[in-house]
Amino acid sequence: MKKKTLVALLILALIIPIILVGGVYFNIAILIISALAYKEIIDLEFDSKELPFVIKILGLISLECLIFGNNNIYKLNVWPICLTLLSLTIPIMIYGNFKKYNTNDAFYLIGNVIFLGICFSFLTSIYHYSLKYFFLMLIITVMTDSFAQIIGRLIGRHKLTKISPNKTIEGSLVGTLMATFIASMYYINVISINENVFQVVLVIFILSVISQFGDLLFSAIKRLYSKKDFSNIIPAHGGILDRIDSFLFLTIIFVIAVKFI
Repeated sequence: MKKKTLVALLILALIIPIILVGGVYFNIAILIISALAYKEIIDLEFDSKELPFVIKILGLISLECLIFGNNNIYKLNVWPICLTLLSLTIPIMIYGNFKKYNTNDAFYLIGNVIFLGICFSFLTSIYHYSLKYFFLMLIITVMTDSFAQIIGRLIGRHKLTKISPNKTIEGSLVGTLMATFIASMYYINVISINENVFQVVLVIFILSVISQFGDLLFSAIKRLYSKKDFSNIIPAHGGILDRIDSFLFLTIIFVIAVKFI
């Protein structure tokens, strides 16, 4: 536990300055993190089958185009999606070898590339839209996850779901309540003293709940492949996706939520 906490603090010490400085440093960080996340997700499916190197590269290029080809929080460009569809389906006919690369492989890649690409695109769009909102999203996910883990270990008695046996109802409830309180205080004191405080609190409460669904979604993916972690790249924490799962998933609803707070 001490090692896990220390590693988490080191990660924050590295990431926070990059977020604050922004610019090319932030873009490089996103490029590296998304590339590692992409590797983790394709390694799940193609652990026992060697995917052609060219296909891996085409998937990675498509992913980065999806991420950096969109910079408007409320507008999604179509061309990166078209590029993804074409670059990952045309090789099926070129190879003509279903053992090497087939339609199942292609649609697995397309689904994951588009999902990760859109989530990372929303993440960067929120960052460029407002750094204060970006930190609000970060606070919600970190506080929800942290308090859910702490309370779950201390007083958790009732399992939340079979998908993730270590999660408890007690931890989930306290994590949501604490995250809602802390994030609401941040919003009121840093972003805006909104007249409709109830609306702000309600939206943040919903966001905290949604972030836990993101955690459970990625747990379900790991459970399907009988994996504990997506990788072991981060000591005591697992993989990149193990750390940013709820944060990534939250971006999908956060782009809507900013309209109401």
